[in-house]
Amino acid sequence: MSYKGILVSALISTFTLPLTAQAAFWSPHIGVDYKWWGLEPNEGGLKKNGALFTFSDYEELFPYVDHSFNIYVGTRINGYFGVDFGYEQSDRVQNGKVFDGTELYFAKREVNLDAANVNMRLRDVHLDINFYWEVWRNFELIFMGGLALLHIDTHVNHLTSGTWIEYRNESENKAMGRLGIGAQYNILPCLGIKFLVNSEPDGRINDVGFDELDNYYDITPYKTAISYNIGIVYSFSNPRRHHHVDYEDRYYEGD
Repeated sequence: MSYKGILVSALISTFTLPLTAQAAFWSPHIGVDYKWWGLEPNEGGLKKNGALFTFSDYEELFPYVDHSFNIYVGTRINGYFGVDFGYEQSDRVQNGKVFDGTELYFAKREVNLDAANVNMRLRDVHLDINFYWEVWRNFELIFMGGLALLHIDTHVNHLTSGTWIEYRNESENKAMGRLGIGAQYNILPCLGIKFLVNSEPDGRINDVGFDELDNYYDITPYKTAISYNIGIVYSFSNPRRHHHVDYEDRYYEGD
């Protein structure tokens, strides 16, 4: 079974298994995080282009993506399981480079003294499944697995023979898995501080488009990222409340 199939099965189990148990309860919540995305460009390297060698160091042209935010809604189920649906967006960042004629970034080798500027932002929607393990009172470890639908919003402006031209962006949404581990400390029964570290296969992001001559390019300028989230989560009811079950003794006749 594929990773996505396992995740979908786990999601179905998360919803269905608690419903079959006696006294199951749900605790909806909302949260917001600052996210340090930690997305770095690939270093690239030498490539053979006909009789010439060209060099494509994406670190020199594509920007680093660090700062972003994450907002999500979700629910706990029986205190231990949970599901979150959220939206993440990075800051808009940019970087640029003047070429020396040895580079190959897009569809063709660059010309000496031409230049390019890359302006971009990342966005995604994500669905995460969580397991909460209370190791001390009010302190929990979190194990997360999820799926994200990520979009790279790129504007590539290219200086060609003294004229700036924007390349046509055709990048599509990319589905990718997410794995993470973190911790949550509940300063109040319904208010917690949350920290999460997760790995995202951002090396699969494709920047796709056409240059000024309609030459097609499809490049993967980034590495897999390790990101860090810290934020607060508010629960609309105590996620670890205990139900009191009344017991009726049919043989007790009273005083």
